[in-house]
Amino acid sequence: MEKELIQNLFFCTRNVCIFESVKNNFMKNLILLTMVSFMFACNSTDCTNGIQDGNETGIDCGGSECATCSIDYPTNGIHGQNILFGDADLTVAGSGEYSFKADVPVGSTLKIILTSNGGAWGLSNKVGWNVGSYNNGVQIFEVLNPGVVDLKFGSFSGNSGEFLIQYYENSTSVTKQKIITWN
Repeated sequence: MEKELIQNLFFCTRNVCIFESVKNNFMKNLILLTMVSFMFACNSTDCTNGIQDGNETGIDCGGSECATCSIDYPTNGIHGQNILFGDADLTVAGSGEYSFKADVPVGSTLKIILTSNGGAWGLSNKVGWNVGSYNNGVQIFEVLNPGVVDLKFGSFSGNSGEFLIQYYENSTSVTKQKIITWN
């Protein structure tokens, strides 16, 4: 800086040269501060801005700073109507085939417990599900890995019956439940 100042004395008064030097350092610092601020802004997470940023695994969800992403239950799956869809109790045909489908985001967990109140069910094509044994009218289904899971569900035994579906979404406690009746 001193060398520049001495060189600049030939072209301007001392006060103007010092001012120019201070002004240049101020601009350099302002640019550096702007760059550092931008880097932090690009890597930060804002759980309410409507975009996936920072370490979010979905839009404004997941990662280390936001709430866990919601599990989606599409209306239909590969095998037909999705019996996991919606919160309302449901009546289905005993001879029908249905899907048991969920879209589980990264960082989320899902366990479903079915409890029979008369009769039993059949299932096949267990894509993405870990299915426990049917034991005394209870069967447990757990998602192995994030992503879309589905299975073929149906072929209910007996003329009619019902079962309780209990959802454990990102929790060790029941987060919702509903009753499926078949006839």
